[in-house]
Amino acid sequence: MKCISIMLTLITLMTTYVWTPEPTPGPEIKEIAVTSIVGNKAVFLIDHEEMEAKKGSDVDITEIFPVESHIEDWQFYLEMGLRSKELPKGTKTIGRYAFARSGLKSITIPYGTTEIGYAAFYHCDNLKEVDIPATVTQIDGKAFQFTSWLEDFYRGENDDESDFLIVGDGILLAYRGDAETVIIPEGVKTIAEEAFLNHKEIKEVVFSSTISKIEEDAFKGCDIKPAE
Repeated sequence: MKCISIMLTLITLMTTYVWTPEPTPGPEIKEIAVTSIVGNKAVFLIDHEEMEAKKGSDVDITEIFPVESHIEDWQFYLEMGLRSKELPKGTKTIGRYAFARSGLKSITIPYGTTEIGYAAFYHCDNLKEVDIPATVTQIDGKAFQFTSWLEDFYRGENDDESDFLIVGDGILLAYRGDAETVIIPEGVKTIAEEAFLNHKEIKEVVFSSTISKIEEDAFKGCDIKPAE
């Protein structure tokens, strides 16, 4: 009887306990975005530079919608200690003489900047690297005069084979050709002040269909014949 009792106990245990293998761990899923519902619309908060999502107290609204800022007139004038400068996100305008005669060697202007003021980088003799975004629609006179960047263009020492220096939102900033008839490239919207200064060889200019503005003194010193 004792043997039968033991057998029944073992059968009972086998029927009440079923062994299952440990589950295989799934792949680690990295959170890429956090969604909030605002006005029946989904809003994803993502840090595009670090390519990772932020949420809650980690979200700095100024990183997504930067506070508007301006580089004031004369702000960095004569600061020879400056070497490289990356302007903050949200910068809208760069004032007159803002970096003039400083020691800058490179400048990165952020996307969203719209205006570079008169002589903003005047006589930054060592300035060779300039990054101008497509949002810039206005560059005032002498903004880059006597910079290595502009002088390299005039000497043909940059990588651009064109005789036209076109930056920002279709701004023709400078010209280094020697043709009597100049054909403005399509896509140019603005001819900057003094862009063709003292090109006495120019007799005729053929404008592109995209031109919307010609700044004062753009052709100063040229010998352009009036249209007949």
